[in-house]
Amino acid sequence: MTTVLRESAQTAARERARLEATAGRSRPAAFVARLPVLARRLGTDDAARSGLRYQPVAWTAIALAVVAFWFPGRDSSDDAATASAVVPPSATTTVAPAASDVAATPTPTPTPVVAPPVNLPRPAAGPSAGSSPPTTVAPAAPPVTSAPPEATPLSVRGFGWAARLSGTGLSTADVPEGSMPVANRLGQLDKASFVRLAGSDATLTLTEVADGAREAVGGALVVACPITDAGWREEPDQSLEAAPPWNESACVTGVESEDTWTFDLTGFDVDADTGFALVPDASAPPDFQITFASA
Repeated sequence: MTTVLRESAQTAARERARLEATAGRSRPAAFVARLPVLARRLGTDDAARSGLRYQPVAWTAIALAVVAFWFPGRDSSDDAATASAVVPPSATTTVAPAASDVAATPTPTPTPVVAPPVNLPRPAAGPSAGSSPPTTVAPAAPPVTSAPPEATPLSVRGFGWAARLSGTGLSTADVPEGSMPVANRLGQLDKASFVRLAGSDATLTLTEVADGAREAVGGALVVACPITDAGWREEPDQSLEAAPPWNESACVTGVESEDTWTFDLTGFDVDADTGFALVPDASAPPDFQITFASA
């Protein structure tokens, strides 16, 4: 009984010494602190009774103490942190095989399927959402052009006449004063008149004076021919030799209607100083006389 109690007390003392040695120390430091306790145990009766059973443990403890003191600068706190660190079990990592280890398998290229075009109806034209309404532009007003001046009727602004019997008194016997005679006698030119005109119209209208007319065999024919020399005189009863020349190939035949004669002078310079000659047409009767009023 005494032996059992003594062993229990020694065990408790050893455990207390162990706890005191390891409190606040790292494992190597705590083991070194326990070396005296272990040394005392080697000298006890238990060590003697155990024989060689505890010697390996003692030598192992001595080797650990030497290793602990072999590395200078190692802090006990580092050992404590290392001792207290919990190393989690490593997770299993699956590594994909390298691309070179996998046999290259050609991947078929898919053939694109093109759908046939679908003709959709065109939307009706109209203003798009958010767009401003179309602006109606009023048509431009036509340019204002001045109307051409109205043509003024042609009138006689100067005249003269010539006769075969000029200066004998016979030529003026049947010609009213202020009139313009045109006549044939015995198939020859007997009288011719010359006029200068004013106005912008192309039609010359002359009125026949009944007192100066002489009956003719057949209808009288009078033409207006452009004069080629502007130097003629506006005088009555001139000689035919003093009469101005005229262009017989450019004559215009007058049209008679109820004692009114019209001559279409389109294309002529009607208000030029050269004027026009009023003479019998080549096909006129051989004997006739017509006189025209000058105003």
